Amino acid sequence: MNPLGKIIGAGLVLLGMAYAIPAFAAADCALPPEAQLGEEVARDCKGCHVFDGEKPSRSTGPNLSRIYGAKAGTVDDFRRYSEGMKKTSEKDVVWDDDTLDAYIANPKGFLEKASGRPGVRHGMNFLMPDPDKRREVIAFLKALKTCND
Repeated sequence: MNPLGKIIGAGLVLLGMAYAIPAFAAADCALPPEAQLGEEVARDCKGCHVFDGEKPSRSTGPNLSRIYGAKAGTVDDFRRYSEGMKKTSEKDVVWDDDTLDAYIANPKGFLEKASGRPGVRHGMNFLMPDPDKRREVIAFLKALKTCND
């Protein structure tokens, strides 16, 4: 084989590896069934949030890929937290099953209670009244945290 053919062949191998490595990473992080359901439900959230650990937060909401187990209001690259979320963060609230469930069900009610400030301003106006859907979304957020650590 001539030198140019070897260079082109090596380039094709490297290009193939660039596509294969992310596929292997994704295969190593298969979502459990309940988390897969949560991923479907969370599609409604993608207008404001990102769920990919490699991407920055949107201006409308923080990246949620590592939110589970984190202190509320602390995603590094999101700067537009509401007054309610900032006050909740000061109370050292951590996102776990219970806090996420309460927040997703009723963000305003959760932030008022967690911050201790009735009528506090907040930015999330989406409600998810269905407890099964909330549980699935929380399973998805837990799985994402594991995948991104």
